Amino acid sequence: MKAAWINDWSGTDGVVIGRAAVPEPAAGELLIRVRAAGINPFDWQVSRGSMIWLVGQQLPKVLGWEFSGDVEALGPGCHRFAVGDPVFGRMPAGRMGAFAEYAVVDEAVVAAKPRSLSHIEAAAIPVAGLAAWQALVEVAAMVPEQKVLVHGGAGAVGGLAIQLARHLGGWVSTTCSDRNLYYVLDLGVIRSVDYSRSSFEKRAPMRDVTLDLVGNAIAARSIRNTRPGGVVVSLAGSPDPALLQQSGASPLDTVGARWQHWRLRSLARGRKVRWQRLHSRADGPQLAQLGALVDAGKLE
Repeated sequence: MKAAWINDWSGTDGVVIGRAAVPEPAAGELLIRVRAAGINPFDWQVSRGSMIWLVGQQLPKVLGWEFSGDVEALGPGCHRFAVGDPVFGRMPAGRMGAFAEYAVVDEAVVAAKPRSLSHIEAAAIPVAGLAAWQALVEVAAMVPEQKVLVHGGAGAVGGLAIQLARHLGGWVSTTCSDRNLYYVLDLGVIRSVDYSRSSFEKRAPMRDVTLDLVGNAIAARSIRNTRPGGVVVSLAGSPDPALLQQSGASPLDTVGARWQHWRLRSLARGRKVRWQRLHSRADGPQLAQLGALVDAGKLE
């Protein structure tokens, strides 16, 4: 099969496209004939070595986190899908491989492809969709009528998060550039703030839920802009120090992340706000719920 992999951490210039052996599914795994794969900032970051703490140091490494395709073969113990079923999914942390004609993945993290989507469209959902779902449904536990702010609403996660928050009954504002104004308005926001011209604190004050897709400075400002009892969920910024340590990072390498997390947690406690850094994960049942929303016309 053809595949795209890296032999070192030299960046995208070091990506090799060549022939590789078709992987064999182990117990509980599916062999997927990949029809389309999504490209994310993660892939670029992995290629330059900045995500070793998440994906491990072993090389060579086939890239690619999300896919849509057909079940080619079943490993022992698989029973949820049959050969030929169209599916989509996200690779678990520490394991990639979607940039190939065939990929092996745990059956538990795969879901039936939405009937209304092509493989190309479906492959764009798992990474961003699961991040939005886990931030709003799991961590924030959103309820109707809450005021929600999504930073970076014109991006992949932001665009799906806006729609999901609207589906959950929230009043959604977002930050984006003026060139994306009509796009986010079409997604259902009630207010769009051009971050280059105005502050979200003035245009969207005191939110109940804030989804931070930018990083540490925005997280701190968002905590100050959140009502007591509210929640700020960060999907960007310094990684979880515990994950860094588990990956083999030295205590010195985790100092910056520990300080940033301590600072944000302390700020949140002082304002009676909950702050959490979220690293999204692969999850088949959640992906199935996202697919059902797509087929029902609730998520585009």
